[in-house]
Amino acid sequence: MVVDVLAFLNARLDEQEKAARDAGGSLWHVRHEHTLSGRPCDCMVVEGRDILIYDEGGHDRFQAAHIARHSPETVLADVEAKRKLIDLLFEYTSKIDGEWSCSHTAEEIRTGECSDDYDYNLTGLYLLAAPFAAHPDYQTKWAT
Repeated sequence: MVVDVLAFLNARLDEQEKAARDAGGSLWHVRHEHTLSGRPCDCMVVEGRDILIYDEGGHDRFQAAHIARHSPETVLADVEAKRKLIDLLFEYTSKIDGEWSCSHTAEEIRTGECSDDYDYNLTGLYLLAAPFAAHPDYQTKWAT
């Protein structure tokens, strides 16, 4: 049902947004260091604005780049894009419903007020939920 997967997605996106904001909301980057705390090293340092994220030297340049790519700023942009995509899915579904069915609004479809089965809309929501499959609230029927 649309309402179930949508509530699940909104909760996960809210969690990601909160975590990114709590982490400072800034962009992180990688810096190569040859000395760290006065000792020689071949270290990849991940840092953000006014914060050192990771400098223990226990990761290679690929791992450091991966950490930096998931900076709070990037996560916030990803959450915003997914929310806009969800809105577009419902707007598109409403447009199709208006042409071929009962003319429900995007909000009526979003809140489950429309009894029609929108498999094409649900597939998009299921795909967005897939990265959270390990979450205890994820429903296996959403797997595509």
